[in-house]
Amino acid sequence: MTSESSSDSDTIALPHPPDREDQEKGSTPIEAAAPRPSLSEFPDGGLKAWSVVVGGWCCLFCSYGWINVIGLFQTYYQEDLLPSYAPSTISWITSVETGMMYLSTPLYGKIYDNHGPKPLVIWGTFAHVFGLMMASLGREYYQIFLAQSICSALGAAALFSAGTGPIGSWFFRNRALAFGIVTSGSSFSGCLIPIVVTRLLPRIGFPWTMRICAFIFLGLLCIPLVVLEPRVRPKPQPWEIRAFLRPLYEPAFLATTLGLAFFSWGMFIPFNFLVLEAQSHGMSLSLANYLIAILNAVRYGAIHSHLPTSI
Repeated sequence: MTSESSSDSDTIALPHPPDREDQEKGSTPIEAAAPRPSLSEFPDGGLKAWSVVVGGWCCLFCSYGWINVIGLFQTYYQEDLLPSYAPSTISWITSVETGMMYLSTPLYGKIYDNHGPKPLVIWGTFAHVFGLMMASLGREYYQIFLAQSICSALGAAALFSAGTGPIGSWFFRNRALAFGIVTSGSSFSGCLIPIVVTRLLPRIGFPWTMRICAFIFLGLLCIPLVVLEPRVRPKPQPWEIRAFLRPLYEPAFLATTLGLAFFSWGMFIPFNFLVLEAQSHGMSLSLANYLIAILNAVRYGAIHSHLPTSI
């Protein structure tokens, strides 16, 4: 049950507190919320708001953008570094790396709600860069798995949560534009990193290629360490398992969650096996590696073709 909308078009309607009858039935009461801000309180622009967008862009460039190039590593590990392992075994490295991004996000979301983005950026920068550095030293399967699939992926997931979390508090009317720009960081990274890796691998080898990527990320992540912050100060709340499960009782939220789950289930298969599939049809490795960059360039163009033209 909702309250009557205010005559002011910039005021958002608020839900009523739960009825006494609902509380007596044992349903979890909804805490009385403070009045939500009017739309005029969102900056929707300005130096500070757009600097947050830049910080979020850098976070997605280094986190989700790295996941977008997993196909390069499936090919390299299978043909060079770990040739004695079956392709299905090697695919666990890239699939667990992607899975860790999603599995850890609810926990990072709670940390963000309680403490803001800065702790996530600090931890994410350390774990992601350290994991890539350790992967550059790896020669055994378990070493690569622990460094890239666990350590680096946990750091990347923290950066993803930190980069996307603050945007909604700074923008309302221009929120789609701001999120589109931030999201483009992952696609731009997916265009650039495959070219960097493809050009560097035969020249300087796998260890220094990974280290150079780690140094690029370290430099970019200095920006969100400085500029990334929410407009509304976080209010710590206790950790409760029910808080994670309660939204799933809403049919609309559950349907959206399942839809995104199935979408992500199929989306990363081309990213992981595109290069190998192209090679199996006669394409040279040097050209097949660029397919990852081309695929991400198409995504990058699709994002910008749907952005509004005015800010």
